Amino acid sequence: MVQRRTRVTARLTGSVEVPPTDFDQSPECLRGLVKMALAAGRLTLEEGVEGPAPDELRTQARNGALDRAAAIVQTTSAQSKDDVRLGGVSIDATVTLAGVVEAETSRTTDVAKWWRAGGTPAVLGGGAAIRDPSSADRSESNPMGLPISGPITLGQGLKGAPIAFVRATAGDTATVLRGPDFTPASLSAPIGAGIPIFVHYTDGGPSYETSVSWRGGPGCTLGPAELGIVRLSLDASARKEAGAQNLSAKVAYSPSGGGSADTHEMRFRFGDWTEEWFVISRDPGLAGQIAVEWREVARDGSTTEHPLKASQETNIRL
Repeated sequence: MVQRRTRVTARLTGSVEVPPTDFDQSPECLRGLVKMALAAGRLTLEEGVEGPAPDELRTQARNGALDRAAAIVQTTSAQSKDDVRLGGVSIDATVTLAGVVEAETSRTTDVAKWWRAGGTPAVLGGGAAIRDPSSADRSESNPMGLPISGPITLGQGLKGAPIAFVRATAGDTATVLRGPDFTPASLSAPIGAGIPIFVHYTDGGPSYETSVSWRGGPGCTLGPAELGIVRLSLDASARKEAGAQNLSAKVAYSPSGGGSADTHEMRFRFGDWTEEWFVISRDPGLAGQIAVEWREVARDGSTTEHPLKASQETNIRL
């Protein structure tokens, strides 16, 4: 047995609606308000763990953060009636607990781990085995399956995507990325753990739920596939080079599953005659069909109508 130091930090940030003056100010009721705000995504609970923190210590830290947030709400609602206005009270409550735990240690010799499958063992001196450091897997660096912190963020090039906010959960801790900036946040989970992702869209439709595998230190970057959206593009530059003076196009997206139907219209006269936009598929892929029709006007004023054409190509070239 060896003693190891451990530390857990729980931080609650966000806002809670200020209760009316006749609201029951008991700690249990105020704590209930905080839990409701956490479940609704108005509050975010971040947890940092150093060392082999037992579940009891983590629970104490989380409960401490909840109690501190409840105290903030109570202080605000206890102000004079002239100063209190119904709305949201800003919450930033952090609790850090430290301690020492005893952990078992063992020494074993597992010959099977001296070399990779299909390889040849390398032996030095009295039989000490070595192997290429690159062969060490992530699970051996974290044999107890302890939570590893890392960033969770949205990928580059998603400007204009129809996303209101993204909620990721690790255990009983929720992290929310809110638009339009989607500031990266920290998440803590064992490597390889499944992280549920809930994507909420600006069209007010149903959210999209998926799951990603946690990588630990490098964190997780959410792209279109994880967010249930698809980037579409239309390039009509070839028609401009062929002599078209202006062009109007209409692209319709018809989902085959839970996506949102969308019709995108565009007109080209100047510029590079290209455009990009997103559709909500609520699926890792397109999960539907694209239909495009366009009309072009030549320099002599003649008009050519191109009838509706179905496709599953997301990069459309006219």
